[in-house]
Amino acid sequence: MPGPDRWLTRAVRWLDLPHFFTIAIFLTMLIAAVQPVTDPDFWWHLTTGNWILSHHAVPHQDLYTFTVNDHRWITHEWLSEVVLALLYAAGRLPLVSLTLGAVTAAGFLLVYLAIDRRVNFVIAGLALALGVAAANPIWGPRIQMITFTLSALTYLWVKRFCEGRSRALYFLPAVMLIWVNLHAGFVLGYAILGVALLVEGMRHLLRRPGAMTLPRLRAMTIILGASIGVAILNPNGWDIYLYPFQTGGSAEQQRLIVEWFSPNFQMSQIWAFEAMIFLIIGGLALSRRIELRQFLLLLIGFGLALHSVRNLSLFMLVAVPALADYAQQGRERLSWRWPLRVPKTT
Repeated sequence: MPGPDRWLTRAVRWLDLPHFFTIAIFLTMLIAAVQPVTDPDFWWHLTTGNWILSHHAVPHQDLYTFTVNDHRWITHEWLSEVVLALLYAAGRLPLVSLTLGAVTAAGFLLVYLAIDRRVNFVIAGLALALGVAAANPIWGPRIQMITFTLSALTYLWVKRFCEGRSRALYFLPAVMLIWVNLHAGFVLGYAILGVALLVEGMRHLLRRPGAMTLPRLRAMTIILGASIGVAILNPNGWDIYLYPFQTGGSAEQQRLIVEWFSPNFQMSQIWAFEAMIFLIIGGLALSRRIELRQFLLLLIGFGLALHSVRNLSLFMLVAVPALADYAQQGRERLSWRWPLRVPKTT
């Protein structure tokens, strides 16, 4: 059995410059991920979670009004609210912040893993850091961070399935069964998989080199169909399919809720998002190859982010891998030599 000195030697050898730089980036990202609870909606979620636990039922009418108490309520976050109530009972606000911070940090890691392995570690780390800064107004201990992380997981699984490197995508229907009861953002999973299926189907029909085979296309179609089908297993039934679009298209929310406003580029909080846009444009100009699936998802994320600040996290998860890819191509095209050599630890 290796002694302590041998384990220490292995650890020192493993902690070379790329690993050290990546760890430093992620430790910095924890500042954005782990934050105190400031969202006023948290207390509504907590109260609802406690009500569900005490009544052993999911409410279908508004609990918090005396004027329209028969108003239909789509409790799309009921399972998340139960989890929040349990966390608060066990460790109060610190445990809530730490748990949702860990969920957000897991999302950052999944986005990082979605970056092409050929990308230089410095470019990958800086792209992730800029992406986190670009979506800074939206981070915090909020239920929608669950959707961010599960969207990042879906993006990673779809990317690797299309590259023929993983079959983890087969687990998506099981994930969707839980996701649909946690948050209405589950439809983002359909969008990510649907765009990939459309692009790969076109490549197959056009007989492009490296196009996906028909059996794998069929498997993707079945996975998408199963993921849509299992979403019916929620307390709100069929209504859950329309709810995300009704909410996103609500004129009242667009008018009254700040995070549903379009980004105000006069605010310093949005400048990192603005910088990321210009860097992506420059990267596109220097790129020799543009992967269509990645580009279409980038356009969708960009459009949603311009529509609402709330969608900056979605833009971040599709923009970071794209920016890293374009920056790597730009570096190769301009024949940069940076860093010249990575020193090896002895």
